[in-house]
Amino acid sequence: MKQHRYFGYETHHHEHEVFTKRVLKYQAEFRDANKSIPLQLTAFLKDWLEHHILQTDKRLGLYLNTCGVR
Repeated sequence: MKQHRYFGYETHHHEHEVFTKRVLKYQAEFRDANKSIPLQLTAFLKDWLEHHILQTDKRLGLYLNTCGVR
């Protein structure tokens, strides 16, 4: 993204940082409490798939294609 001067780099990168921190938090909570995956994690991951990957990542992919990246 940086190499090709993607206009949404900062926001996109920040979304990935937030995602990573949240998943690591869930991981620690479940490991420490020995719990199963709750509905809130499932909903969070579903939202990430539907919105980030299918929209944000898709826009990035289209942009990179215009830069000649395949």
